[in-house]
Amino acid sequence: MPYSPKDVDLIVENLLARREDLEASIPGIKLSRDAIAKALDLHDHLVRSGLPGSGHVNPSAPSKSALLLRILSGKRPLCFRPPTSHSYPHYELVEEPEVRNVGLGGPTSLGSMLNGTGGASGTTGMAVNQCLYALVGMNSVAEGIMTMLLDAERFNGRKFLELADQSPIWTLKHGEWPAWELTTGLSPNGTGLRYAVDRPVPAKRQDVLFGGWGAPINPIVVERGEDRIAAAKARKAAALRADSSMTGVERMLALDESDVYPGHPAQYDLLNFTRRVWVMRKSAEWEGFEIPYLDA
Repeated sequence: MPYSPKDVDLIVENLLARREDLEASIPGIKLSRDAIAKALDLHDHLVRSGLPGSGHVNPSAPSKSALLLRILSGKRPLCFRPPTSHSYPHYELVEEPEVRNVGLGGPTSLGSMLNGTGGASGTTGMAVNQCLYALVGMNSVAEGIMTMLLDAERFNGRKFLELADQSPIWTLKHGEWPAWELTTGLSPNGTGLRYAVDRPVPAKRQDVLFGGWGAPINPIVVERGEDRIAAAKARKAAALRADSSMTGVERMLALDESDVYPGHPAQYDLLNFTRRVWVMRKSAEWEGFEIPYLDA
């Protein structure tokens, strides 16, 4: 194993320091010293065997190794390099039926640019969560939206919303995997800010590339009175000002939610609502396809 005892100690120390966060975000992850040591042995074996996309673990930042975390959670490595999501392997895209609320366009990482579409060929490329895909087809609705996405001056918010509700489909390929379909769907957006009401129609192309768009759907309105808000702020003001160690954001978050929601009260109109978002789902090519796992 290329890791010295000192390296192993540092890897264990750094993983255990993030134990609470890792266990909350990765179900089933095992972070005992013995489990980490065994996972490092397997990780090293896979790297030396030439597993695509693998590399040695940085002892100072072991939680950045998606493969190590995958092994620690008891999941098998994939034989093919999966697409990435913001530079990390997008395992959910391969193992789940669909992924909601992806982002289009934007800067791609150096690794994504070097890997390109993973060898997949198509008429052009599209970036989803900063990963490049080969565009191999689209329906007529998608073609109408595409003209607006490619030319900012031709973007029309109302026309976009009209087309987005008519099931646009872009067929995308990456590497040796079957095709995915990029389309539109609905996704909960949690706590809503005022702009969700003030800007029901996207004004420019950038408004629809990286998240939910359009007017909120089925909103749950937060009922609140200005007197109650003023009283809550008055009760908290002295205590918050007295704590000089708190940042402005921390002071806002320290407000009791039974009195007023976090942040500036004027920002909050909705407790919960649904937004239109981009969705990546598996195409019919995935039917009968067996995901190629590596038996290590």
